[in-house]
Amino acid sequence: MGRRQSVCVWMLLVILVLGWAGNATAQNTASFAGTVFDQQRQAIRGAKVTLTSKTTGAERESTTDEDGRYVFVSLNPGTYKLTVDAGSNFALYTNENIIVQVGDNATFNPI
Repeated sequence: MGRRQSVCVWMLLVILVLGWAGNATAQNTASFAGTVFDQQRQAIRGAKVTLTSKTTGAERESTTDEDGRYVFVSLNPGTYKLTVDAGSNFALYTNENIIVQVGDNATFNPI
């Protein structure tokens, strides 16, 4: 009976440690989302949104949905460059200083 209890205790400890590690990782990231609008405040579908880390140069891309929405999840905290390419009828939009902090659910709606 003692050995079976020891195995159960060890398994429980492993499960708890793995669960804690997963939560710790999730708490070190952020999300960033928004809606791309034109000058008349109409949502733009199919715009290419690029988020580039100013620290590492890593790029992430998203395409706006039918309501003009985009989202980036699991971002490392830091400063990013946001670029929106809505097509030939629109000027390229750039913001060089998007700051994302740990735990943020940041929203930015470029026009």
